[in-house]
Amino acid sequence: MSARPFGCEQCFGDDGERAWIAIRRAHVAALVEESHFSVRLTACACGQRFAVVFAERIDWSGGEDDMTWLAAPISVGEAKSLEAQGWEGLASVVSGRRFLLRCYPTKGGLTAVWREGGFTIPWHD
Repeated sequence: MSARPFGCEQCFGDDGERAWIAIRRAHVAALVEESHFSVRLTACACGQRFAVVFAERIDWSGGEDDMTWLAAPISVGEAKSLEAQGWEGLASVVSGRRFLLRCYPTKGGLTAVWREGGFTIPWHD
């Protein structure tokens, strides 16, 4: 069995829904806090830090707006750097890392799945 590159079974295990709960265990910092877009630093109980991006796209029809969350593991040093220098470099920091994609599409069901690479800040209102 190989060593886990980040976190614990709760926050970095295969179950996306379980990971989502663990990833949001503790709030560390808010880097951006807008009504339809946010970037927050969080931590699991094991101490693993995550950068969590939220983006909402308003569809102006029926009130069920498309929402996306991306949660990528980061080191304590990377978290401190993002706090000091801003969130804009986040995509390059986590490039190539496994990240959690949590989606609530318009008229769709809520899902949370792991993705390999391709972390991109979503378009938002």
